[in-house]
Amino acid sequence: MVIKTLLPTLAQEPRFTEMFLAEAHLAAKLNHPNCVQIFDLGHEGGDYYIAMEFIDGFPLTRVLKRAGQ
Repeated sequence: MVIKTLLPTLAQEPRFTEMFLAEAHLAAKLNHPNCVQIFDLGHEGGDYYIAMEFIDGFPLTRVLKRAGQ
């Protein structure tokens, strides 16, 4: 499992919090083997979090480099 949160500096910006929550709600609706599964969305100690499936793989930078990007 991976816990995703906003950086403290971004969490102070309502726009970033709205985008974070929108991402969580959208991702929770997806059900596909190529998409991570969302287990929980919550608010603890003043911070929002998304608890999601951990998928072992390559860093995006490595994938892009190999793709010639």
